Amino acid sequence: MKKIVAALTIAVVALSAWMVYSKLERARRESHAEHARREAAHRAALAPYQRDLPVGTSREDVDKYLISKHVKFSGVPGRGPADAASYEVYLDEEPGDGFACDRWYVYILLEFKMALPFDTLREIRIQEIGHCM
Repeated sequence: MKKIVAALTIAVVALSAWMVYSKLERARRESHAEHARREAAHRAALAPYQRDLPVGTSREDVDKYLISKHVKFSGVPGRGPADAASYEVYLDEEPGDGFACDRWYVYILLEFKMALPFDTLREIRIQEIGHCM
C-alpha cells in the first residue's frame, strides 16, 4: 500500500511539475514572439527616417523634415565633445522584466556631429531607455 501511495505521489508531483513547466515555456515563447513583433514594428518606423534623411544631412534640413511630417521630437545632449545635441522621437513603451526595470521607453534617436557651418546627421537608430531601480 505504501508503494502505491509513494508511486501516486511521485506521479502527481511529476505531472504538476510538467504542467508548470509547460505553462512557463508557452508564456516564454509568446513573450519572445511579442518582442519580435515589437522590434519589427520599430524597424518599420525607423526605415522612413533612414531613407529620407541620409547621413550628412544638415540639422536645418532635418528640422524641416520633422516639422513637415508633424513629428514631435525633443532635444537631448550629445554624448561626447564632438557631438552636437541629438533628437529623440518617441515610439513606444515596452514592458520590463518586472524586477529591475518595470518598463522601457523606445525612441528613434537622430544623432548629430558638430560641423561647420552646420551640425550634420551622424546616425539614426533605435534607443531604449529603461525605467529601472
